[in-house]
Amino acid sequence: MLIKISFGKRENQNPYRSIAGGLICIALAALGFDTAFFAGDIAGGIPFLPADLNQTIGRLMFGFGALFTTLIGIYAFWEAYDIFRERREL
Repeated sequence: MLIKISFGKRENQNPYRSIAGGLICIALAALGFDTAFFAGDIAGGIPFLPADLNQTIGRLMFGFGALFTTLIGIYAFWEAYDIFRERREL
């Protein structure tokens, strides 16, 4: 696996993998935020709900997904920083 965000103890991990994973997460989060705030109508939804409510639910889901993906990206960058810091101490 070339790109990895891991949780727990790390042994011989390359920090550039975490940086790549963080960049991918931030890029996907940017797409999610763009869809949540700036896109036109979101297609689909729950059939028995009004269209406005479906739009609101869709935008909230995209927004929360983008927020969660941003947090994973931030964690990946923190992990890369931590690996660099540990290597300097050795």
